[in-house]
Amino acid sequence: MNKRFLVALLCLVIFQAQCASGSAKLFKTPEIEYEGFKVKHIDFSGATLEFYLGVVNNNRFGVKLAGMQHRFSMEEEEIFVSEMDDKIHIKPKDRTIVKIPIKVSFKEFKKGIGYIIETRRLPYRINSIITFDTAFGEIPVKIKKEGELEFPAPPDITVEDVDLDKMTIKQIKLIFSLRLENNDEVNLKIKSMNYAIRLNGTPISDGEISSFSEKRRSKTLNITIPVTIEMRNLKRSIIKVIASGKIDYQMLFNLNMKSEYGDYIIAIEKSGTAKL
Repeated sequence: MNKRFLVALLCLVIFQAQCASGSAKLFKTPEIEYEGFKVKHIDFSGATLEFYLGVVNNNRFGVKLAGMQHRFSMEEEEIFVSEMDDKIHIKPKDRTIVKIPIKVSFKEFKKGIGYIIETRRLPYRINSIITFDTAFGEIPVKIKKEGELEFPAPPDITVEDVDLDKMTIKQIKLIFSLRLENNDEVNLKIKSMNYAIRLNGTPISDGEISSFSEKRRSKTLNITIPVTIEMRNLKRSIIKVIASGKIDYQMLFNLNMKSEYGDYIIAIEKSGTAKL
């Protein structure tokens, strides 16, 4: 191999490298930014969100969005990872809105649904890698967005009244009148409600109610719980308290909820004093 050939080969390699470098400089990485999101559905067990990416191609030629990876976190805890390989062609000098559907279940959220109900506003972060397929190879672009998710107000139960319906030597019958209220514009799907009742710290009754309508939105539901107590099962001190016409009650409710993200429980505690 003579020197002229070696020199020519070296010049060719340098020329090709310069051409590739110059071509790469001609490519402008598309501009990407999050332009908002929509909460399509949310409850205390999960959420369906739709984020919107604005992608601007400033090149004189089209580019192809070849893949996306998204990592969704709440309070620094990663609870959702998604990869999409939809091919989206973006025209030269054009702007495209890309929709990112995210459906998350909070079952794996370590702080639990109770924490979500109590806090109601939780910070989130979504980290995304957007990959473009170009003539110069695949080019990944990283982008992130932070914000807050606002959860609906949880349902509540009000103890409207406690009546002494009957009192004999053998039995006492109390009627608890409750009002279940949905505090937000979100459908409630209640499977059943478990309850436990105490009078002055003494357990007197527990049970389950399952006759709920499938969905209730911004409505109240009146519930009556009749409680029959056998005298022989009561302490003398509790009998005296009931006979006095004034009782302290403690009630624990578990609302067993249905959701497209899975079943979950909302616990509600109520206590107070009632005149019979």
